[in-house]
Amino acid sequence: MKRLITTLLMLTLAFSLAFAQQPFVVLSGHVLNQASGLPVAGQIMYISVDSMNSPGYYNQVLTDEAGFYTDQIPTYPGASQGIIVVNTADCNGMMASGTAVFIPGIENVTIDFSICGDPVGGCMAMFRYEPASNDNLSFSFIDESFPMAGSSIDNWVWDFGDGTISSEQNPVHTYAEPGVYNTCLMISSNDSTCNSTFCMPVEA
Repeated sequence: MKRLITTLLMLTLAFSLAFAQQPFVVLSGHVLNQASGLPVAGQIMYISVDSMNSPGYYNQVLTDEAGFYTDQIPTYPGASQGIIVVNTADCNGMMASGTAVFIPGIENVTIDFSICGDPVGGCMAMFRYEPASNDNLSFSFIDESFPMAGSSIDNWVWDFGDGTISSEQNPVHTYAEPGVYNTCLMISSNDSTCNSTFCMPVEA
């Protein structure tokens, strides 16, 4: 009887430990106007995660009246680490970017921004990517750039970080070997009202 009670206690402890680990990472941060120090409300935050040994992740959230944003990024059993990338539009036609690495056991990540206010026309480059096959080397790149009022997007140039480029709007690219590649999308218009670049690390 004593052995049975001990066994039950050990099983209970094992289940408690198994479910104690949080199945997600809480990402949060504040966005402030660098000139005034005031919070920036309604700012779109583009969140992506490229995780080793687990699916990637993409989401968009808005800052609240206090300039605060948050998201819950799911984690997967067996994942060794992941790179969180947060981007948001700056007033100079570029994207402000922040990154953080999370590993098992880390439950909270903070990425704050200080930006130069509202965008002033032109356009904003943005993209996301997803696996195009099961070899972990091929990816579909999806253009999510947007023009401001009075502007248009006519040209796309992708630099995949491995010495190859593409002028397609939504290309598929295969890397020759595993690694982390700084991939950039450059967009422009024929009338020069749009010119923007956005970069993101891609883990193949």
